[in-house]
Amino acid sequence: MEYYKLLTQCLIPLVLCLIGFAVWQDNRLKKLRFEKTLDSRILELTGCGNDVDRAFSSLLETVAMLVECNSYALYVMDQKSGSCFALRSIRQAVQSELNIVPNYIGLAPYIKDAYTMPLTLPTDVIFSQTMEIREGQVNLVVIPLSKDMLILAGPIKNIPPKTRKALDALGGKAGNIVSCLLKLSDSSYQAKEFEVSERASKKISGFLTNVSSIIEMVMKMALITLGADGAVLLCRREGSVVLETALGIDKESMELFKNASVLDFLIGIPRDTESAYISDFDERFVKIRGCFNNDNIKFVLFHRSGSNVAVFYFLSSRAVKSYHLSALQVMMTRISEIINHYDGFKKIAESNMDILKMMANLVDNLRPSTVGYSHLMYRYAMIIARELGLSEEETEDTALAAFLSNIGAICLSDDLFGVTGIYTELEFETMKLHVKVGASLVETTTGNLNVARCILYHHERYDGHGYPTGISGESIPIGSRILAVVQTFLATISSRDYRPALPFPLALEALKAAAGSQLDSKVVNALVGWFERKQKECAAVDGPLGPCWEMRLSPQEICADCPAYKAKSRKCWEYPDARCRAHGNDCETCFIKSEYVSRIKDLTGI
Repeated sequence: MEYYKLLTQCLIPLVLCLIGFAVWQDNRLKKLRFEKTLDSRILELTGCGNDVDRAFSSLLETVAMLVECNSYALYVMDQKSGSCFALRSIRQAVQSELNIVPNYIGLAPYIKDAYTMPLTLPTDVIFSQTMEIREGQVNLVVIPLSKDMLILAGPIKNIPPKTRKALDALGGKAGNIVSCLLKLSDSSYQAKEFEVSERASKKISGFLTNVSSIIEMVMKMALITLGADGAVLLCRREGSVVLETALGIDKESMELFKNASVLDFLIGIPRDTESAYISDFDERFVKIRGCFNNDNIKFVLFHRSGSNVAVFYFLSSRAVKSYHLSALQVMMTRISEIINHYDGFKKIAESNMDILKMMANLVDNLRPSTVGYSHLMYRYAMIIARELGLSEEETEDTALAAFLSNIGAICLSDDLFGVTGIYTELEFETMKLHVKVGASLVETTTGNLNVARCILYHHERYDGHGYPTGISGESIPIGSRILAVVQTFLATISSRDYRPALPFPLALEALKAAAGSQLDSKVVNALVGWFERKQKECAAVDGPLGPCWEMRLSPQEICADCPAYKAKSRKCWEYPDARCRAHGNDCETCFIKSEYVSRIKDLTGI
């Protein structure tokens, strides 16, 4: 009996110890599993990338795992005032789905007398750990993430000590990550804000310099007001009809509008009236459909204002109300006024272009080796464009872009102008921005989008390894591909402080070697072909391809004092006092002489 009594006295404490150990182990495992879950949830925050809203939702869902209540809110210190925490993000629990959603109207169910989180919290109390506070008649819990951030959840009944510790652990681990996410969010917002502001600035500047952009905007407004599916604006200028704007017209139909008889027919329909409706009851309707190349058109509305006629087509039957016509009349009156002031807008754009050209010349004159560079770019871009058979407008725009190709460098660091050798990596990355800056400058001051596009992409490579976007092949505008060839050619025939110029034959070989990879072969062949034709034309003449003041386009200020200027008795390099060095050249490496020497050598074999 004593034995069993003794055994019982020994076993009971042992069993109690084992039970206690099991409970402790179970709690320890639960704690480890919770910490693992907590770490996993926090790790998810880093995988949200730029989606800050998703990261905030994930964080507040983690709080919801620990605290059951209706609302969860993230507050951030107001940097402007520094006197309060401002509400940054709020989520509301959806009890039926056991998750939380953004508190937007229509997304969260209505809860009668639900507590509304305050927009701001005072900073008079510093929260160093999780604690309960009372807001009016409501109990809330504050979870500090850092001195500048906290989470507020509620209403609550009470927070057990274990939950409080878990919330402290969450706040300590998530604080730094949330800080980084907020900085990323602010940076993204600022970048987006800058992008939108820049786009708006360009649009406004375009209105001031580009008549077509204003007219197109007004026509779009008219299209939306009427509910039309497409429109054209026809204007009579100097006795002929021109297509000013086309909206909702496909490429095939646009070809039809190049026919003068089509334009004359359409502009002549509303002769004796301000507005005219044409439907299938009118014998002209079939022909009008043919002008738009669209058999689905139900009816067409013509509206005349002065010598301008707007034509709107509709693909479905709908009533055009009187107030629609009143609005259209006002818009057409404004369009007529804009067109009447066309010359004034054109003078503003031309004045801005003259200023940009002057600035480009100033940059050229900073170094002897770049004197006349913009004029050379203009000349050879014009030559290539004509060799390729581009239209006169494309040719002129390409040549203008060539002249202004480096205008963006003016807006970059002044230190870059003093670099005489090869750029450092940082300097090179900074200089690469000149294409975007230059394109933006031209677009906002002149409104010429074609010139701006040529400048923006002229450092793209044909194989796709250029900048700023890495586009390749025919995706690069033809004007940009022309600029790339001209810049490469001028770089090889021009001396720099760290290297001499290549002789003319080697410069052409370098150009050919880059064809198909860096440069467009078609454009390279156009320039090489032009030089070869010039060489054949000069075969019977004992002289260079042309006078140096034309081939190098040196400024008048330099040429005026040069003995070789306009002289025909000798070749320019035969004048000992020739001012070649004033524009960064040396007769021995000048491509005018090296071309001549090479050609004569090929002819004579000497």
